Amino acid sequence: MRFLLKRKEGYNERFLSYLWRYYQTLLQQGLLFLLALLLFGCNNTADNNQTIANTQKVEVKSIKEYVNDNDFIAITLDVYANQVSRSSISIEEKQNLENQMVAATYRFYKHCIQDDKGRIFCNLTCGKNINISEELFQRKMKDIEETNKYVEKHLKAGTKYRVGKLDEKYLNSLLNYEAK
Repeated sequence: MRFLLKRKEGYNERFLSYLWRYYQTLLQQGLLFLLALLLFGCNNTADNNQTIANTQKVEVKSIKEYVNDNDFIAITLDVYANQVSRSSISIEEKQNLENQMVAATYRFYKHCIQDDKGRIFCNLTCGKNINISEELFQRKMKDIEETNKYVEKHLKAGTKYRVGKLDEKYLNSLLNYEAK
């Protein structure tokens, strides 16, 4: 029995010695792996930072450019609010989003008329007519509807009211709008 114990103790010692050598080998390989990871990881991080810096160089299009080029403005109010509230968005990207919203407003109201009472009438049938998203078009139509309800309510009640004028001065103010 003692022989078995000694043999077992020797076996345990050899096993522990094997584990220790294995651990040391892993440690050495791990350190080499870590060193390689740091060297190549830092290089990739530098590349990523450079890529981020390159993507943040966004050209800002003016409102007039958005209006004149007549490209489709796909922005919606939800997307606009979500994007503008993000802290990771660049100043240029925010400016482009805002300019798209103002350009879409200009395109829309350019096709509307206002009577002497302040009611607004629009001859457009869908956003496709002026190359803006249908959701944004419907929101603008709802705004007109709400304005007209407001005017009608005051006309029926005989009370004074005020609505903004939809004229060339207003349209020019949209074209020359600058964020503060």
